[in-house]
Amino acid sequence: MAASDPQSLEAARLRHRRLCEAFDRLHTLTPDQREAELAVVAQEDAGLAAELAAMLHASESDGLRPRETPVPVTVSEDLGTERGYRILRQLGHGGMGRVLLAERSDGRFSRQVAIKVLDKSPDDDGWRRRFAAEREILARLVHPNIARLLDAGEDPNGVPYLVMEYVDGVALDRWMQQAAPSLPTRLDVFVQIAQAVAHAHQSLVAHRDLKPANILVDHQGKPHLLDFGIARLLSEQSATMTDTRALTPRYAAPEQVAGAPATVAVDIYQLGVLLFELLTGRTPFSDLSGPALLDAIVRREPPTPSHLAESEDSVPWARRLRGDLDAIVAKAMRREPLERYRNVDAMIDDVQRWRRGQPVLARQGGTLYRTRKFVRRHWLALATVGLIAALIAGFVWRLQQELARSEREQATAKQVTELMIDVLGSVDPRRAKGQELTLREALDQGVARIREQKDLPDAVRGRLLHALGGVYLELSQFDVAGQMLEEALPYRKRAGTPTDAINTAYSLAVLRQRQGRLEEAERWVRHSLDLVAEFTPDDYEMAAELHNGLAIVSRMRGRDDVAAVEFERAIDLVRNKVTNKVEEDLAPLLRNFAEFIDDRGDHDRARSLIREAFAAAEIGYPGENPERARLLRVEARNALYRKDATLAATRVGEAWAMAQRLFPEAHEERIRIADLHAQERWSAGDTAAAEALLQEVLAKGQIIYPDGHPRLISAATRLAALYLLRQNDAKVPALLELAERSRHIHGVSSADTKALDLLHALVDCIKQGSEDRHNAVEIAVSAVVGDPQFLVWLKPGWQAVALRCERKP
Repeated sequence: MAASDPQSLEAARLRHRRLCEAFDRLHTLTPDQREAELAVVAQEDAGLAAELAAMLHASESDGLRPRETPVPVTVSEDLGTERGYRILRQLGHGGMGRVLLAERSDGRFSRQVAIKVLDKSPDDDGWRRRFAAEREILARLVHPNIARLLDAGEDPNGVPYLVMEYVDGVALDRWMQQAAPSLPTRLDVFVQIAQAVAHAHQSLVAHRDLKPANILVDHQGKPHLLDFGIARLLSEQSATMTDTRALTPRYAAPEQVAGAPATVAVDIYQLGVLLFELLTGRTPFSDLSGPALLDAIVRREPPTPSHLAESEDSVPWARRLRGDLDAIVAKAMRREPLERYRNVDAMIDDVQRWRRGQPVLARQGGTLYRTRKFVRRHWLALATVGLIAALIAGFVWRLQQELARSEREQATAKQVTELMIDVLGSVDPRRAKGQELTLREALDQGVARIREQKDLPDAVRGRLLHALGGVYLELSQFDVAGQMLEEALPYRKRAGTPTDAINTAYSLAVLRQRQGRLEEAERWVRHSLDLVAEFTPDDYEMAAELHNGLAIVSRMRGRDDVAAVEFERAIDLVRNKVTNKVEEDLAPLLRNFAEFIDDRGDHDRARSLIREAFAAAEIGYPGENPERARLLRVEARNALYRKDATLAATRVGEAWAMAQRLFPEAHEERIRIADLHAQERWSAGDTAAAEALLQEVLAKGQIIYPDGHPRLISAATRLAALYLLRQNDAKVPALLELAERSRHIHGVSSADTKALDLLHALVDCIKQGSEDRHNAVEIAVSAVVGDPQFLVWLKPGWQAVALRCERKP
């Protein structure tokens, strides 16, 4: 097989990784322990064992570890008799000593401790000084994430020891493998580790050997920093060569490898390596070893976590690392110590800023980057006042660019800016003089005043009308939105860029889809896709949004095969084509696709997509926001399909509470959440609550939807069924009449038309004789059994109504 064969290359890569992992595991062991481990490896792969032995020998001869051969020391079983400790077993072995598990033996109280014993000759003054230095360092450190020093002394043979807090846990790397923690959990653990290091620095101590083996994570997920054996008091002015070169190559800083003086900057570098490993599961130069590894640390920039993670299927959050987290790791791991974070607190602050959705200082992002971060954090406030303020800022800048050709145009720009500021000021309570002006009223005033300006340039008027039309659309004010967007389109085509025209055309497509005018919506989407192909073929972000829109329309028109292809295409474009993408590009696409395949019966895959969408939304949509409300709705819907009543009730309750705070009463998303909440309450047997919610759905739906909208037939049939169930028959005919007006509209689901047919049959059954009752019951049973979606929604109610019909005299 040729050397370039992909299978050969993959086999070589896996072998190399296995070799590196074995080296990391064996190089800290004693010679006897190494021999035993090498024998085990040789049984499986003699060649690998030979390579590993050569690497271990080379690492020792390169001067990276102390060359002295440890002198065996006999440790008394009753270590420190006067202290009352009894040895139980050995826990581990390091470069300076052994760690033993012990317990109190004096009967005063029961407590297990870890005792570190100097594994050198007690007559070796150099090692005794180092051991004493570690004792002095540990005595300074009192922190919840640092194993505490409890006692110190010498056994009857003169062997010094340290009594430490015993941490019942596993090393950091094993914890990652066993617990498979989420990204937020990993970052929380990292912050705790970094806070422990920062505390050590404040106590004038540099650790200088931060690595997973020196960090234990207990059963509660709390990390504990151990082993200050090569730590250094920052007040010292020099260090011996043995001190500076007693290191772990894979976690060593460039200055440690080069033998230069080691400062707190070493800890910052090693924290960067630990963060890299927490984010990706691997160290930066995991494909190298021996001299090649050391050379890379000194001469090469490490890869970015996102680049490494994207090649690993085991890192589901790889795309979230790109940008900010890459920058944090890169700054911590700069080859030049002065270019790293000035202290650990600065690094912690950057990680916390990323977790809060704020700009990270390491990235030094521009205005657009910082603005995007700010908008994500403060969506709700900006939805009322900040939205208009953002428009003003954008308009002012654009106007200054577009209207700089003449004094007259500059005067026009000033007028528009003053107009928008005046509208914004009317929402300000300090200027409202006791009269509360809603966002809708402010927008209406803005539209009126824009139309009063007769001499606005086409480009400016088109931009203003498009922006205002988009806001009305998001407020579910469909009629006004349509007027704004239709009025804006000619201006955008005539005086704007191709992208301007595409944006307005697509906004019209979204509007028509929400109005239930699906044929028009599809025409607008396809027209927009044609414009992208002709004028902006490299705008993959816009193309992805358009394919997602076409998928939604196709789904509503009953073309599931087309919808499936278009959903997949949209997600693929964002994942593989869009550069500098942000997470908010992906979360809505995943949510829409999950909802689609949920309806098709693939509930497990839908659940997986929902989880991925939530993970993306943690970054793109932090805090309480409309996207999170939509995701909660879709997750609750999935839980209902899977018959997880507890999760469904929890998620739809959260979504409904959020919807009442975020959306106006007559808003499409609030209506959809109320509709699902009614379904959940009905399934739980709370028909009174379901009835109240369905009444709100229908009442508010008639405000924003035109007559015949698909959502109206759904609400009307469900409410009619509930009235029959609660024996309130008089209200049913009007609802059936309303639903009939929607029967032939594209987008009405088969479940809704079956429900309507069944309602008619049951009403006739109640009014007429036994033969009709029998037929109606048969229809009810066949409809319930034949449609899974229908079953989820209607089974509890229909069976009760059918029985009531059957028993009527």
